[in-house]
Amino acid sequence: MKLPITVSEESKEPIYHQIESQLKGLMISGQLVPGSVLPSIRALSNELSCSVITTRRAYQNLENEGFIKTIQGKGTFVNEVDQKSKDQTKEQVASSILEKTIKDLKMLGMTRSEAEKFFFNAMDKKWGGKTIMSNFLLKIDQLTKTFKYFEFGPIDVRVEPGTITALIGSNGSGKSTFFRLVMQLFQPNSGHILYFNGGELDSNDSRIKQDMGYAGGDLYQAFGQLSIRELANLVRYWYENWDEQKYQELVDRYQINQKEKYTNSSTGTKKKIAFIFALAHHPQLLLLDEPFSGVDFVSSRKMQTDLVDFMENPNHAIILATHQQEEIKALCDYIWLLDKGGKMIGIYEKDQILESWAYLSLNKMPESLRKHPHVIQMDSHPNRIITDSLAAIEPDLEQLGIEVTHYQRLELDEILTALLERA
Repeated sequence: MKLPITVSEESKEPIYHQIESQLKGLMISGQLVPGSVLPSIRALSNELSCSVITTRRAYQNLENEGFIKTIQGKGTFVNEVDQKSKDQTKEQVASSILEKTIKDLKMLGMTRSEAEKFFFNAMDKKWGGKTIMSNFLLKIDQLTKTFKYFEFGPIDVRVEPGTITALIGSNGSGKSTFFRLVMQLFQPNSGHILYFNGGELDSNDSRIKQDMGYAGGDLYQAFGQLSIRELANLVRYWYENWDEQKYQELVDRYQINQKEKYTNSSTGTKKKIAFIFALAHHPQLLLLDEPFSGVDFVSSRKMQTDLVDFMENPNHAIILATHQQEEIKALCDYIWLLDKGGKMIGIYEKDQILESWAYLSLNKMPESLRKHPHVIQMDSHPNRIITDSLAAIEPDLEQLGIEVTHYQRLELDEILTALLERA
């Protein structure tokens, strides 16, 4: 019986241990079932071109641990092993393999980010499906940026795969500053930005931008004298994963005249061009600063459809700054709310606040209600309150003998306005 085992004299791991580990792996994986006959010590030694003493040591260790048994005159057989021992051995073997692989990747000069991406791509090829590389694509801790008349932050947020987040705030609240900080176009005064697998990179490191698509801030105005086609030829060199076919499909979809100079394009056309560039290199994280502003209705609908298609990949995420309620309701899972001073008011789950906030018409309205933690506003003509937690306030009203004669959910813009005013 020929076993799929190889040994290397160049490895720092002793040969007997290499044999032992690989045999354990074959047993744990079920390739060697209980009762299977193993080659004799001499036969395996000849096959692996190693000494009998080395192979005997491997067999003795396996027999001591209960993985094999030798019957005099009959040979060596694979033993029945309990599940707990299998699990422990599986972890030990896997850990040993991974340790060696990590050392080899470090010797090749790979960064953690590159190694992790390589590893997950290999997993996807061997096992199929798509691996979520980490539990966050972006993690920001205590981020600040100080200008002459404005201080942004501190900001603490996290973006998980499979989510779309709306970044909302009035003009001058720091939405564009946020994107520029994430894209390393601005350097923060303090705080940390972690990308994808936890890497913190400096402004000269462009690797993160391979997996990020950014549309906003008229990024391409400096190249205004180029035609759209010439600009695309420039941008494509920035991205290793630029997909020319994808680019052409989007250009046709949005009816872009590639011969037109960028500087002569309308505001809406520039928005569409930036959107196309952001998608054409297959990013993992999309950063969109007012992508629908100035865009015609038909193109805006197409953009929404393309964003929904983008999110079919569970590893993707979007951060979207917009003032348009329809887009937030149609696309977003979470809302980050910034006040005028660049501070984060709160992080909200969109469906949860739409479910919780309501107008309640009451048969009576005692003054004591003003102190209730979930009463946001009171009107006496007619008797009506706004609550931010319908589920929490209903039992309290019932206990006070107050009847709800009518209720109505608030629109999203009403909720956001109330949150901003309250802040």
